[in-house]
Amino acid sequence: MRIEQLIYLIEISKSGSISSAAEQLHISQPGISQAIDSLEEEMNTKLFQRSKRFGTKPTEDGKKAIKIAKEILGKVDELKEVSNVESDQLNGTLSFSVIPSVCMSVLPKTLAVYKDRFPLVKIELSVKGSLQIESDVLNGKIDIGIISNGNYEQNNWEHSAKLSFEKLHDFKTFACVGQRSPLSRNDSVSPEEILNYPIVISSSDFRMHHKITALLRKYSEPNILLTTGNTEASKRIIAEGLGIGFYTDLELKNDPYVLTGKIIPLKISGEENNSAFGWIKLKDQYLSTTSREFIKVLKSTIFVDL
Repeated sequence: MRIEQLIYLIEISKSGSISSAAEQLHISQPGISQAIDSLEEEMNTKLFQRSKRFGTKPTEDGKKAIKIAKEILGKVDELKEVSNVESDQLNGTLSFSVIPSVCMSVLPKTLAVYKDRFPLVKIELSVKGSLQIESDVLNGKIDIGIISNGNYEQNNWEHSAKLSFEKLHDFKTFACVGQRSPLSRNDSVSPEEILNYPIVISSSDFRMHHKITALLRKYSEPNILLTTGNTEASKRIIAEGLGIGFYTDLELKNDPYVLTGKIIPLKISGEENNSAFGWIKLKDQYLSTTSREFIKVLKSTIFVDL
């Protein structure tokens, strides 16, 4: 059994196909197939079920092997770290996803500091909603995710047995109106007042907007004008006075629409709307050095900027 076989095992489980894994690892498809066949023969078990329709899926024995392989490779990273303490020597891949509010606020500075400190690390970044990020971490597609908190501090969180969550920072949600809106002179707005206007929903963070619509439905059914994943489009519509949107103080910090007065953030009165964002990983997965160092830099950036 060789270390590279364990790497192949994990990469195939991530990509769902041997050809994709071979492309990602820059090796030949026959080479990776032969390595897995050899591993299956050595372990005397089938690790993957292969079909044209469903791709390459791990068997029950395969899932157990993948879990152990991740633990082994985590220990290998630990050993490397002992002799790889200099920043300019750290290499590898940092694979993660973030919610849009983090991408538009603390992430650019975090990445600038991180890349300056660890220039050899390859960064694989995607911007998605919290639910998709959860799914990607659970399926091993990314190492860590930065998400909004939802119910993570409660014992009944759906994925509490598989994922760990660490809070990074609290934030508030604001109702945002255009500068010509009759509400623009106010400091706050009640849910009842919000219901008099069309609502613009951004689908980029489903959980946060689900929380807002659930709040409004306590009073009446909201008039949803538009649901879009395009943040720029939704802010233009709000700036034109066509509807009310909802963004966190994290998203609105240094936002050009707010700075120029085209969009006015209002507190939502009478309701508690505090939330938080934080990072998640698989509970049984050793966190790589590249990921641990990224979290350290992110925390220091948040401490300074927020």
